[in-house]
Amino acid sequence: MISILIGIILFRLNCIDNLCTIPNGAYHDCQIHWNVKTTKSEIAKSLSAVYSAPSELTVNLANRSTLKTDKIKFGQNVQVQGDAIGGKGTYQYQFSVLKPSAKNYTVVQKYSSSSYCSYHPWLSGTYQLKVTVKDKSGKTADKTFKFSVSADPVSNKTTINKKIISFGENIQFNFNASGGTKGYQYRISALKPTEDHYITIKNYNSSKKFLYHPWESGEYRIKVDAKDCSGKVNTKEFAFTVKADKLFNKTTAADNIIYGNDVTFEFAASGGTAGYVYEIQMEKPSSEQRLMLRKFQSGTKFIYHPWEKGEYRFYITVRDNSYHLSTLMLTLNVSEEQTEENI
Repeated sequence: MISILIGIILFRLNCIDNLCTIPNGAYHDCQIHWNVKTTKSEIAKSLSAVYSAPSELTVNLANRSTLKTDKIKFGQNVQVQGDAIGGKGTYQYQFSVLKPSAKNYTVVQKYSSSSYCSYHPWLSGTYQLKVTVKDKSGKTADKTFKFSVSADPVSNKTTINKKIISFGENIQFNFNASGGTKGYQYRISALKPTEDHYITIKNYNSSKKFLYHPWESGEYRIKVDAKDCSGKVNTKEFAFTVKADKLFNKTTAADNIIYGNDVTFEFAASGGTAGYVYEIQMEKPSSEQRLMLRKFQSGTKFIYHPWEKGEYRFYITVRDNSYHLSTLMLTLNVSEEQTEENI
């Protein structure tokens, strides 16, 4: 090993046989041939002839950051260690992330002397993590890594409190889910007994319970969607039955009146699913053809003035909220003279 001082720069020549090499570093490799008779002064003179040292050593800034792993499970952190060489002075590091489906990077750790970053992803999918190192002169060097976040499938664990209820009772939904990327929200759609398509009865939100009051009797089909924060959905289906008492038509009216008077119908019903509406049709004494006097309405009183004498037939139909029907026929005798029944 031979040391040579040129100016203020000290070179250590690695010499084998008659070949000397300056170590690679701030300088390019430089080789000098010599023999055993060559003196130190001659070597120094030869070196000065083939290489002139610059007045200031410069090395380009290089980013040597490393990512611990490029595959993690949802819930884990991804870890990156910043590192650099070259440039001027001390380094500062900034860490940015490009999330799945995003167009722009988001800074997750601003410039600081800290070279370590531990980032917690909130979505599954493929990310890009960019490390930017900056030296004292303001020069920067980037290095980008890709990593993926995998998650178990969303599991919908929603339950209902009953499969059979009586009309007037509520069904309670207890929402629960696991897997996915958490942040769950829930939506309910129902196929009612009298409908041919599903309708939304509760839109997405994070509530854990929901009470639903069915307004019809019969079988309901329900879909509950559990959605995680990355938008993945798992649907669970239910069926329940609403039972109701038999619908009874309790409408009343006089059965005999004097010609020229009115007859009053008092509509009433029980059982079924409430929300009753009433319709009334009539057959005149002189015809067997039914005439519509009033279509389905919720009013509970109807007054009719007969224009003929004789026996009338009235058909009163009640419909409940489940579209169950009950029809009652009442007869009315319109006479010119007063009878014992209408005294």
